[in-house]
Amino acid sequence: MFTDELDAKNNPHKLKSVEKIRAQELKPLLANANYLLDIHCTIKPSTPFVYCENTLHHLRLAKCFDAPYIVSPKAKSLPPSLISSTDSYIDRHGGIGLTYEAGWHKKPAPVKIIMASTLQMLKIIGSIGQDAQTAVKINPTQKSTTLIIYQEISPKTTKFRFVKDWKNLDKISAGATLAFDGKKKIRALKSAYIIFPKLDLIINKPACYLATPIK
Repeated sequence: MFTDELDAKNNPHKLKSVEKIRAQELKPLLANANYLLDIHCTIKPSTPFVYCENTLHHLRLAKCFDAPYIVSPKAKSLPPSLISSTDSYIDRHGGIGLTYEAGWHKKPAPVKIIMASTLQMLKIIGSIGQDAQTAVKINPTQKSTTLIIYQEISPKTTKFRFVKDWKNLDKISAGATLAFDGKKKIRALKSAYIIFPKLDLIINKPACYLATPIK
């Protein structure tokens, strides 16, 4: 919803849903924001992770969250399907955007830990004082692994199907079959993690992304 070309004046016929209208109302606010934290849950089972660009400023804030993975797009080659997110919109207008995927939407989220992590981020950017109290102290238990998205997988036919019910951050070996698109096998070019696997599979829309650990 947050692409630059979707503009109320130039494309009024596209503004048919409540979500699109709301995005237009939010754009002026987001375009002038310095920071954005978008808190989400995933549509498939997942360990928590942070999605953001791979810069020192982004990673510094991402590490406020006790998430074992930080997922980033490849520098200067952001897939078109990821440009429409709020964090990307903030980044394109000079701010710093992060999305925190707090886990599967069918599993209760650790609200106290999310709140404490958010307050910790607010301390770092100077929005609240360093002496502000938090209900839960966050001490990351492990070093986060940064994954870089290198490929978008999109169906080319209506017969696209995954070989299994992939979950967020499932691993796939180099050369292994990820999906079938009709009779064509879709293989992983290298060992990778599955990112954002979709429930609804639509031609030329992302079915998932593949990411590898940064070296």
